[in-house]
Amino acid sequence: MSESQLCPKVLIVDDRPENLVALKRLLKPLQVEVVEADSGEAALSQVLRHNFAVILLDVQMPVMDGFETAQLIRAHKSTEATPIIFVTAISKEDKHVAMGYKSGAVDYLYKPINPDILLGKVKVFLELEHHRLEMKNLTEQLQETNKTNELLLSSAGEGIIGMTIEGLIQFVNPAATELMQIDEQALMGQSIFPWFYEPGIDDFVKGWVDNHQASAIYQETCYIRRQNNDGKPIELNLSPMRNSRGKITGGVLMFRDITERLQLEENLRQMAQYDTLTGLANRRLFLDFLQASVARTQRRKCMTAVLFLDLDHFKQINDTLGHDVGDDLLISVAERLRNCVRDGDLIARLGGDEFAIVLDDIVNDEDVKFVANRIVESVSQPHELAGRDLQVSTSVGIATSSACGQDVTELVKAADTAMYVTKKAGRHGFRFFTQDMQDECQRRIEKEQALRTAVSAGQFELAYQPIVALDSGQVLAYETQLNWPYHDSLVAQEEFLPEVQSLRLMNELGSWMLDSVGREVSSWCGDNRVRQQAIFSINLHADQCKNIEVVTLIEQMLTKHGLAPAQLELSISERVVGDICGKLIAALNRLREQGVHVALDNFGSGVSALSYLRKLPVDVIKIDQLYIREIGRDPRAESILKAVNGLAREMGIRAVAKGVESIEQLQFLTDLGYDQGQGPLLGGPQNIKQIESCVLDLPIKQ
Repeated sequence: MSESQLCPKVLIVDDRPENLVALKRLLKPLQVEVVEADSGEAALSQVLRHNFAVILLDVQMPVMDGFETAQLIRAHKSTEATPIIFVTAISKEDKHVAMGYKSGAVDYLYKPINPDILLGKVKVFLELEHHRLEMKNLTEQLQETNKTNELLLSSAGEGIIGMTIEGLIQFVNPAATELMQIDEQALMGQSIFPWFYEPGIDDFVKGWVDNHQASAIYQETCYIRRQNNDGKPIELNLSPMRNSRGKITGGVLMFRDITERLQLEENLRQMAQYDTLTGLANRRLFLDFLQASVARTQRRKCMTAVLFLDLDHFKQINDTLGHDVGDDLLISVAERLRNCVRDGDLIARLGGDEFAIVLDDIVNDEDVKFVANRIVESVSQPHELAGRDLQVSTSVGIATSSACGQDVTELVKAADTAMYVTKKAGRHGFRFFTQDMQDECQRRIEKEQALRTAVSAGQFELAYQPIVALDSGQVLAYETQLNWPYHDSLVAQEEFLPEVQSLRLMNELGSWMLDSVGREVSSWCGDNRVRQQAIFSINLHADQCKNIEVVTLIEQMLTKHGLAPAQLELSISERVVGDICGKLIAALNRLREQGVHVALDNFGSGVSALSYLRKLPVDVIKIDQLYIREIGRDPRAESILKAVNGLAREMGIRAVAKGVESIEQLQFLTDLGYDQGQGPLLGGPQNIKQIESCVLDLPIKQ
């Protein structure tokens, strides 16, 4: 015999034998197996051995009362959904009723018991149990309905309504009345249909009367009308109840509040489509909107415009003022962009400081120019942030569907290309996409790919520019430089290193450079003691200064190629020294103790030159050539050069003047007592085979 064919069981619990006899007699009209328990402990023992359709539980019992018994029954996974009806003679005060519902009861029966009420309530749960057993067997054949079956037979904490075949309410549990905010008596005998809407349950229930046929379960999300006429979103499961002949006799509706779930889904939708910082659309929503706009404007014989923009020098703001100020600036820019477009347009933040705008239903380019001008001017106005006025400009690229076609991908590429051209042309403005830009973009892409290949394959040439002692003309050191053979010409490092950094390949290139310099210098020096006295300076770039592993690479290079630490100088630009972490500074100190020289390059080009002298373990400062160029033209620059040299001498640091181009500059620096100089006048960069440690015949002799 299958479980669904077994006689349902009812557990009655009371410490008084006469009450057990009375309850058993009252339940006799029902086709049930009655199991008795005279205490809470006995009840717990029975529920572990039997599956009960409903438990009639006395409240006032010695040792373990009904509340505690109900709580323990609910605490066990196998019995957590078993309906419990309290049978009690205690006060009907709200606090007692609330205690019962909190313990897990679905209803109360007050002594003396009305037989009709008892049988009516128990019958609903017997039908529910019968249906539960049927559904349990059915789920083995219908895997897809498993979830809804579990909802139907879940704990009575969900709202439960029993109804006739005509949809008249026969039973409601406390959870249902709480959700509907109405008393049980006001619902009994009323039609269930007005309480559920959008879409409601009318058609499903009416099908029972028409042909007595219905699917096993009806699951839907809709709204329930409450007594105060407001609506609450719910998820419901409605299943017909059948008698032994298979005829539908009514139904059981179970429902639960899904307000929090819908709110969570809305939050997830917001996260999936909108930027959390600015509240603007994200890339996904931008592309969806752009696709729809292009299709719509094509039908209307107008056009769509795409604007790409980013903030000029935004990284510097983040680096100098912090990411919090940077975030506040992005929020401020987003608000200004909202004020520059119409309600029907869309603004998106694509990431970092990059924004995109879709102008929908545009008639001509003049309308786009008007909006672009508003954006450029609005963004450039001072932003009041963190107690200061902060100014920033923006570069805008524009592509229109009339000029670039209907393909969304091509529109986006065109706008991005136009923005790149705007930035390259000097920033702070806007450009419409042209075919010339496309050609330039293609050349840029080809160059980037060639650069990637060059870094991967080490396709660069090393050159060494002499650093000369100004008092003797002796070549003391060489600054290592990179050249890139590209299209039958040599590209200087100043032109391609920024692109290497933007491609995030600087660490890879830096590793190649360290190893290559070590190999060439080792071969050049050989056993020549004079050459072994020369120092070779290698620049550490921004990305390398953030990577503590670069120190390990330096140590490995010295060991691998048999170079003395004193033959190597690490040159760090003042412009990036602020990014050096404490661990790297400590590691540089360790290298310096071993004999490696450390130089602060481009001294005076930043904003905190003096503080860096205290922060870094520095042996050499290399004066930025912008001061050297002002010799003979700007007395203030000359005074700075004099002061810096005096400071270097006081600190025991060598001062190197970079970019010496004329005899006048050399004379001035020699008169000031500068140690060393470097520049076109003192020798250009050459490959390792061409250099030689020698004494130059300087135009100026002390």
